[in-house]
Amino acid sequence: MLTLFRKFAEGNKQYGNYHIWDYTNHPVGLYSNKVIEQKIEYIHQSPVRAGLVTEAEYYKNSSACFDSPLKGLNL
Repeated sequence: MLTLFRKFAEGNKQYGNYHIWDYTNHPVGLYSNKVIEQKIEYIHQSPVRAGLVTEAEYYKNSSACFDSPLKGLNL
């Protein structure tokens, strides 16, 4: 495995000696309300998955926060 990770890092100094993660962007079309809601939920759950808070609403920089100024926006 280390040989593979070393090969993936070749030619790109930002990866150091080994490269494991793929740092590419994969845009997802927001073609329905269901998909939009799914992506919003994924974003809201990021601080929970990271262990920063126990509930999405407790993360003060999130639109899930009760006091968020984003609550009133129609995005």
